[in-house]
Amino acid sequence: MSAVDESEKIAWVSRAMMEAAKIKGFDSDVFEEDEERALDAMGRNEYEAEPLPRDRFPRAMYESRIQKPMKRLPHLAKCGGFWTVSAACAEVLRQFDLGDGALYPVEMYHIDRKTRIEGDYFCLNFGAQKTALVPERSRVTKPPGRPGVWKLHLHVQQDDLTLLPSALKGPDLWFDPSLARAFFVSDRLKRALADARLARDFRLFRCRIARLN
Repeated sequence: MSAVDESEKIAWVSRAMMEAAKIKGFDSDVFEEDEERALDAMGRNEYEAEPLPRDRFPRAMYESRIQKPMKRLPHLAKCGGFWTVSAACAEVLRQFDLGDGALYPVEMYHIDRKTRIEGDYFCLNFGAQKTALVPERSRVTKPPGRPGVWKLHLHVQQDDLTLLPSALKGPDLWFDPSLARAFFVSDRLKRALADARLARDFRLFRCRIARLN
């Protein structure tokens, strides 16, 4: 399902990484074992989309504070600094090209560290990059102190971003190194997420594809 369909002329950007509601309070085994190494893995994954081995991601996470009882987690959430997806979401993602990314199983526990949170979950290792943003034709803002890097407008709208046609080729889930705190999905992946009633969790906005002369 990762083959290029030349009839597709759009891609989608997610603003999930900008939303505080996506952050859930958890501790993890890897953080407790080596805090510095865990923080390094979080940064490499979220900011660099760097492929990382299994041992850089948690095998177990635990609620870190008493909070509103959670029967199950959202389909996409940032737990203890690591992006996690539900089993239903992982099933969809596995059908698409994630580049060198991966899905690593993780057991999620309530604050007592004994009772499992209902459902199966996976840490999402982002593992693909494409440099395709056309900033001069996009509604983006400039974060201070980061030359050559942009970020989504706080009130992002459909078609705010323009991408080069190269965005239509290759992996279906990717980062652009010139855009902070956001990731992209192909139109075919977006449609599959929508069919599975998961697209809302990803907070997706349509991107235009530039016409090159």
